[in-house]
Amino acid sequence: MGHERQPHHNDDDAFFGPWLRRRRRSLDLTQDALAQRVGCVVDTVRKLEAGMRRPSPAMAARLAQFLAIPAEARVAFVAAARAGRPPPEIAAPPVAPPLRATATRTGHLPAAMTSFIGRAEALADIAARLRAPEVRLVTLTGAGGIGKTRLALQVASGLHDAFPQGVWFVDLAPVSDPALVIPAIAQVLGVREQHHILMSETLRNVLCGQRLLLVLDNFEQIVAAAPELAALLGDVPGLTALVTSREVLRLSGEHVVLVAPLAVPPLAIVPAEQLMAYAAVQLFVARAQAVAAQFQLTSANAPVVAAICARLDGLPLAIELAAAHIPLFSPPALLARLERRLPALTRGPRDAPARHQTLRATIAWSYERLRTSEQTLFRCL
Repeated sequence: MGHERQPHHNDDDAFFGPWLRRRRRSLDLTQDALAQRVGCVVDTVRKLEAGMRRPSPAMAARLAQFLAIPAEARVAFVAAARAGRPPPEIAAPPVAPPLRATATRTGHLPAAMTSFIGRAEALADIAARLRAPEVRLVTLTGAGGIGKTRLALQVASGLHDAFPQGVWFVDLAPVSDPALVIPAIAQVLGVREQHHILMSETLRNVLCGQRLLLVLDNFEQIVAAAPELAALLGDVPGLTALVTSREVLRLSGEHVVLVAPLAVPPLAIVPAEQLMAYAAVQLFVARAQAVAAQFQLTSANAPVVAAICARLDGLPLAIELAAAHIPLFSPPALLARLERRLPALTRGPRDAPARHQTLRATIAWSYERLRTSEQTLFRCL
């Protein structure tokens, strides 16, 4: 892929490397981000920008794609890059002025497809915190499948009156590069890049003087971006963030809410109507009836349903996965299968994220984000 060269020491305008650096920055891309998109190591990008390396034809073609080179200029671009020269004059990427964040009462949050059950105290507590002007960052943390995202959306849906410029949901699960968090936020808000201005600066300019709430979902895999979020909050006084993460961000002013499991009933046999006072049982019955309308909590099956909820520790995802099996197994048969929970807890909705379709996948999502030494300890435990 190209060959090594000695660094150039002439006028920057005469060489490809400095041009590449300027173009990358105008697109608000870090060297890491460009390397990830092009499919090379970051050291290759550094050498290209330093004039120590020239791209291969294949790499030059990929650079043209991700540097927003117009189709009619790509042949000339590849030739120039291969020769180490700046390409012929290429217009800046077409951009429109950044949009103002103008929310509607119904927009920006995913519509709920299922009923929300329990957690009345948590809802009230989190909403009160977010309404307080001095609270700028609230992080909902807890184990995978505990219901952080669903709780955050339920809280946010009741806060439109407190945030005139809207309540905006940003799904960060697909983002693996911390440098792409700010662009992800900007994309959701409809903030468009400006030529020769970093996206972070454009975003700050657009949000200045506005009052809005960002719901940042699944922050754990890009927690290294936490300082960038802190800087954004510091520069935009009207911005508040509600974050869901399996790991706390450890930022100044962060309010941490540990999301607890749903309340489970005691194992002693109690009447069915008393069991329905427990959120875990309510959730199981509601999700079971969604797939088997004839299912009812009766005096005969109530003790078994209580045992199922207790065995699943009140974990909402586990309860929903178990209830999905009611058309196939009676409650006693389902309880027996839960002796081996990971193989049994499957059948999540096809439109749910892969990590929510089985309990094993949920655990794997966390496990894969541990350091090697932590993974070793996890396996020992």
